[in-house]
Amino acid sequence: LDSPPLFCDNPEYDYKYNEQFEYKNISCSYWDLAEVVKKGETQMFFTTMAQDSVVARYLKPSDAECSVAGFEGMGLGRYCPSEAPSKVIKEQYGYCTCTSTSSIFPVGAENTTLTISHEFSSSKRS
Repeated sequence: LDSPPLFCDNPEYDYKYNEQFEYKNISCSYWDLAEVVKKGETQMFFTTMAQDSVVARYLKPSDAECSVAGFEGMGLGRYCPSEAPSKVIKEQYGYCTCTSTSSIFPVGAENTTLTISHEFSSSKRS
């Protein structure tokens, strides 16, 4: 491809199901076909979108608030980057917690073909 597909990093494809499930700033990634298609015993699954979540935490100091700067100061800045499109920083059980979530469209999943072969045999009984 000379340029990324139209749906990559396109706000028109953002989707909010509810407060807990919001998908935005969806980037694209080129996956191997084996990562896109999963074959089970009685089913097949085609991955059309994935989410990656990273959680970082450190013991909250009594004299500071939880912030991106706090994560950077603890050497955890790469797990809670200020430019992350979807991150939540909060205090939880005496710890500063940063959850950074990214959404990904696997490019080419929409072009995957499923072919079903069906056959049977029988014999004539007398």
